Amino acid sequence: MLILNKMRMATLALLTVVSLIACSTNLALAQTRFSDLSPPSFPALTKNCNFYPNELPSFDSVALPPQVRDVCGDITCPRAPTQCYFDSECSDGLCLDFVPKPSGTTCDDFNVDTEFDVCDGNGQCVGAELNCPASQTIVASPTRSSAPAFWIAPTASFGSFGDLQTSGTHLPGGRFPIGSTEVRYTASANGVFGAITIQCHFFITVQSSCDEGCCGLADGEYADPKPTVAPGFLGTSLEQFEGLFQPSQTKTCRSGQSICDQPNAFLPPRIPGLLPFPHKWFLDPLGDTVACALSDPVDIGFILDVSGSVGADNFQLVTNAVANAIRNLQVGQSTVRVSVMTYHSEQFLQFDFDDTFSATDVQNRIRALVYDDSQQFGTATGAALDFFVDNLLSTSAGWREGETTVYVVTDGASQDEVDTAAARLKAVPNTQVFAIGITDAVNEAELNIIASSPAEVILVQDFTDLSQIIEDNVGVKDCTTTTTTTTTTTTTTTTTTTTTTTTTTTTTTTTFTCGLNTVDIGFIVDVSGSVGADNFALVQSALVNIVNGLNVGVDSVRVSFMTYHASQFFQFDFNDFSSSSDVVNAINALVYDDSQLFGTATGAALSFAEANLLQAAAGWRGGESLVYVITDGMSQDSVDAGAAQLKSSGATVVSIGITGAVNVDQLEAIASTPDDVVVVNDFAELSSTITTNVDSRICGSAVVCDGLTTTSGLACSCRPDIADCQTCLFDTVPIQNSCSRCRNAQYLFEGNCVDVCPVGFEESGAGDFGRECVASAPTASSTTTTTTTTTTTTT
Repeated sequence: MLILNKMRMATLALLTVVSLIACSTNLALAQTRFSDLSPPSFPALTKNCNFYPNELPSFDSVALPPQVRDVCGDITCPRAPTQCYFDSECSDGLCLDFVPKPSGTTCDDFNVDTEFDVCDGNGQCVGAELNCPASQTIVASPTRSSAPAFWIAPTASFGSFGDLQTSGTHLPGGRFPIGSTEVRYTASANGVFGAITIQCHFFITVQSSCDEGCCGLADGEYADPKPTVAPGFLGTSLEQFEGLFQPSQTKTCRSGQSICDQPNAFLPPRIPGLLPFPHKWFLDPLGDTVACALSDPVDIGFILDVSGSVGADNFQLVTNAVANAIRNLQVGQSTVRVSVMTYHSEQFLQFDFDDTFSATDVQNRIRALVYDDSQQFGTATGAALDFFVDNLLSTSAGWREGETTVYVVTDGASQDEVDTAAARLKAVPNTQVFAIGITDAVNEAELNIIASSPAEVILVQDFTDLSQIIEDNVGVKDCTTTTTTTTTTTTTTTTTTTTTTTTTTTTTTTTFTCGLNTVDIGFIVDVSGSVGADNFALVQSALVNIVNGLNVGVDSVRVSFMTYHASQFFQFDFNDFSSSSDVVNAINALVYDDSQLFGTATGAALSFAEANLLQAAAGWRGGESLVYVITDGMSQDSVDAGAAQLKSSGATVVSIGITGAVNVDQLEAIASTPDDVVVVNDFAELSSTITTNVDSRICGSAVVCDGLTTTSGLACSCRPDIADCQTCLFDTVPIQNSCSRCRNAQYLFEGNCVDVCPVGFEESGAGDFGRECVASAPTASSTTTTTTTTTTTTT
């Protein structure tokens, strides 16, 4: 290019010189004297004589340089991947990276549950979201006009902008009247985009427990008469005519309910079979091993039905029952091993025999099982038995090919054939199979096929009975003293006299009396923000242990419960529940609200308890009463007035402070006396502390021994001191003549257990527990001679 330009310049210079020469030549030819010169005239300039030509000559043979063009003109860059990015742009032939749109740019995240959708500055479209729980329908207890409802309070989120402040019109655990009540939650915030407010709602519907046909009627039988038809009934209505061929309509009303509408609610309890664990699985509860203590290893397998008919609530009852049974076993690598599988139409291995050798770990794993309620699964028990044989009765699953016990727990008939699979399972050497059927939906003939023998078939009326059945039977086959009583009765009647001698014997059977038989116990539990969900679970566990050891009933021990933080929550009153299991279920159902750090208003809680719980309308009997106030910190309001109100009722108030954050002066102001103040270091110590306190107050120095443990969790046994006794009073040793429940089908008589009731008494009850001797009706006889021989054998 440089050479070309130089050539052009040289050519231009040459042309200029040539033009100058030509012009000079023409002027020279016309020379003359100046005086002779005429006035000058200038010829018109032409191209050839221009010193500075108007245009450059054209050089068609020389190429001009190419034009510069846009290198991005032919490039199409990609569009933004989301609404919150700008499209890519081209620069110097390259597409640049996407650039996020500024935070707060309006967008749409296409989620119908969110509002105020904006870009977050990081390329994401986010919206404020608040999802309420599902609506609930609850049936109130008989004679009650309200019921408590529990749910997990929702929290509002706004993507990366964080959570919003949420408040609700009602709090979990509150009581709701019969009818439908709307619960509304509101979340709000004042952020960089202005004020934001979103809401959601759901409904709590409380239904009366009385049926339409029985509301307002006293318990009893009611009949609707047949329609009356006059002779010559051709003109009779169709309804009257059909009534001639139908029986009278009858119904039984109890507690405002119709037995026809709810048949299972009124069926008499079925006497369950025994759930025995071989005696050699257990150590002597009072010390070292005894003659029949654990010597050989045993593997225990549980096959649990999780079909659609079970339901999440019932499955929790099953897992709690099994976990509670495990606590009495000496689980270990060389002792007792446990495996669990679940099934519906498919089979699921939960853990095998060598997954863990810790009883606590086994219990935790069982309680952690999750019920799948996504659909109504079927029941394939036969396939489950095959699965157990193929997958768990294998050395690779930790099975030791020795003594094995299998529990099959189901609530209905199998939809596949069980005969072949059951035969395979029972054919395994040293294997004993128990079949536990729950509810009337089970096929009893099928259970007999599954079980090793009819003696291993256990029938339970409903899921709520399962835990007690298992716990009552765990360990009942341990080292016992068997008493055989032979009674020979000779009766002589004199016929030569007209005088008849009538002898009437009246004896009162000893019943269980542990200190205060009619005590009302109330719990006031702190659920403020400092407690936390994990510690609240420890409080629940401690109180459940207490209730399990109480003789809860309408005429014995009654229990009420309330919680509080800055507000107060009535959970249940003294007449809501009449059994320990119902109280335990209610306590376990409580949910800790960790949506925010609530404050602590103990004084207001004490006033609330006196005004709402210690009242006849709440089932309080006004007699012996114990109130436990459990808190982990100092109250933010004054406790003096509330404590005075509570103590003025006559109840004994015990204040329990947990952790070093409590104010001892406040605890003493709350408690009835300084001796009623209890301080524990942390929540883990609560269970043993409060249980011992309740035991000592209700039972004095003696505690209740039920099976192998006291209500405070200490090892005990009523046997061999009181042969065949399951429940008695215990004060380092069993208290003589204090038995309140016998086992092994023995009869309770004057605080002891006998296999045959003496003369003058009749045998009452059935099954392995609950039998007793009751006084016979008066009989006439002249002479009765009774000889009783007792032989005691230790096995």
